[in-house]
Amino acid sequence: MMHRALLVPDVLPEIFGFLRSEFSRFPDRRASSRCFAALATTCKAFHESAMNELWADIVDLDQLLGCVTRLHPIVYQKVSVSIGSQSI
Repeated sequence: MMHRALLVPDVLPEIFGFLRSEFSRFPDRRASSRCFAALATTCKAFHESAMNELWADIVDLDQLLGCVTRLHPIVYQKVSVSIGSQSI
């Protein structure tokens, strides 16, 4: 069960704002996106704040298109490049 303090409307935006400032120190933006995506799916209380952070900093359209389940095979398909007789 979630603590009642997290249900106060001003608490979660402060927590997620702090996380945003901490994540901004790291060069890998995808790591922070993965973290916010995990938080968005953790519980209903985290969903809105985490999604706001995710949509505030879109790196590329793959993140946006990845939210549509039926597009997963297209967005996340493996790209195969052939060099001579080898496939990479």
